[in-house]
Amino acid sequence: MSVGVLFGGPTPEHDISILTGLLALHELERSGSDVVGIYWTKTGMFYSVPRGVEAEAFLDGLPKGSSELSLRLGNQGGFFASARMGKDRAIELEAVVLATHGGPGEDGSLQAALDLAGVSYTGPTVAGAALGMDKCPSVQSWHRSASPRWRARCWRPRRRRCPSTVRTY
Repeated sequence: MSVGVLFGGPTPEHDISILTGLLALHELERSGSDVVGIYWTKTGMFYSVPRGVEAEAFLDGLPKGSSELSLRLGNQGGFFASARMGKDRAIELEAVVLATHGGPGEDGSLQAALDLAGVSYTGPTVAGAALGMDKCPSVQSWHRSASPRWRARCWRPRRRRCPSTVRTY
């Protein structure tokens, strides 16, 4: 089985995600791992990228030699590559390393899709990612936990203050 590295995505942080993903991809390749680079375009499409691809290959869009992938949900879900004669081939992945930044790559949306497809991944759960993106509930959650505390104030749009603040002890 292979390890996938998923990067890019429909977010303003798309380009930095490419750099992060390529760093992870190259390190896994250097270590001898069987790895698949999964590029998530700004329009939401998935592609496998060729081994050894560099950041410059993304300047003009999709790198040469990339192949379209689909993410299927359900019991027989996962990533699939189109094959000859119209028969798709499942990409057998042990897990996917998430190298996404911002938006649906960090807010739990991608994690939810991967959960529904039965794909294991690194990083937070759907709930953890969603909570992490909303700073006010994150701080409130930390306040309720046994974690070390620091002084913080959370503000909502229209300057409405959250019900509690975190105090340093």
